[in-house]
Amino acid sequence: MHSFCAAPEAHGCEGPDFSRAVRGAIIDRALAPEGVLRMDKMIFLNIGWMSRYAGVRGDPISGGQKYLARHGYGHEMLNFKPYAGKMYGTAPVPHGTIRLEKLGAPKGADSVDRVLVVWVARSLIVGWYKNATVYRHSQLPPKSSGHSYKGKPISYYVTAAASDCKIVLPADSRLFPVPRAGKRKQAMGRYTWFAEGTVNRRFRADVLKYVASEGNILVLGRKKRAQKLGATPYQADPQKRTEIERIAIGRVTEHFKSQHYKVSSHESDNLGWDLIAILPEMGIELKLEVKGLSGPAIAVELTPNEYTMMKKHKHDYRICVVTSCLEKKKLAIFAYDEMRRLWVDAPCGVGHSASIRCMIHFAH
Repeated sequence: MHSFCAAPEAHGCEGPDFSRAVRGAIIDRALAPEGVLRMDKMIFLNIGWMSRYAGVRGDPISGGQKYLARHGYGHEMLNFKPYAGKMYGTAPVPHGTIRLEKLGAPKGADSVDRVLVVWVARSLIVGWYKNATVYRHSQLPPKSSGHSYKGKPISYYVTAAASDCKIVLPADSRLFPVPRAGKRKQAMGRYTWFAEGTVNRRFRADVLKYVASEGNILVLGRKKRAQKLGATPYQADPQKRTEIERIAIGRVTEHFKSQHYKVSSHESDNLGWDLIAILPEMGIELKLEVKGLSGPAIAVELTPNEYTMMKKHKHDYRICVVTSCLEKKKLAIFAYDEMRRLWVDAPCGVGHSASIRCMIHFAH
């Protein structure tokens, strides 16, 4: 058996001192007073879900907005289609007006500059414009820009240099959750949100770190006591083992269905994974190996077949570990980070992702 163990700051190709230095530099740059980002100019705009936002051909849009439901498309479908070195973005706006005073603009101003605009779909950050200009009312697109649909121009509320705009790809890497109204106070509703108040101060700081790192979810790690790498905890009670496995499969299935995946079970097929999660409209198919644990420590074993499949399909293989199955049911999903050549996790649910590096080794 192979043991898949995870611990904060486990040794990889980067030493822990180097990693802390890089994280510190990212955070300092994000929060610097004269940096490219400003804490007091930030707006979140709710849009439909797409893969690339550069047109609907091969990239259907889904969401709950009335306009989308009525017309079958939304103007945000071109938010990341550049023209002449700039992006032009839009979103549903209440009464067709953005309250620029919330962004520090004088009363009655037509626009405000140097704003961080964050695009949100399915309660996840899908991209952003830095140093953007935000308009109170919609603006007609530039001529010959191609920002039109069926002969009708697609207006915009926000524009920025294309080099200051970022979309998080692939779509299953969109892991930064945005708090929503109904789950807590002072959270995002159906349209625009400014993340005001002291309750959102830490959230705003985390958004700046995330944006400054170009969407690296690892910068949001919390310091944890390193877990000792050792033998995998073994549940001796066979009935409890069966119950833990059932709970883990249910927790993972529930999570991916909440992200609009179609989930099918292949537990008895000996494929090297337990579930398949598909987003057919975006061509995403993930192979999910599910591990359930009764305790809080993450240390799981892989069979030789699972280990082989994990290496063979590393770009669409996910190891889903549910800890404290009989109590809290905490889920961590491990994916391969090509740039770091490491398996890293992003714990799911409301909260912030932990920075955890993983090692594969032989269990005795």
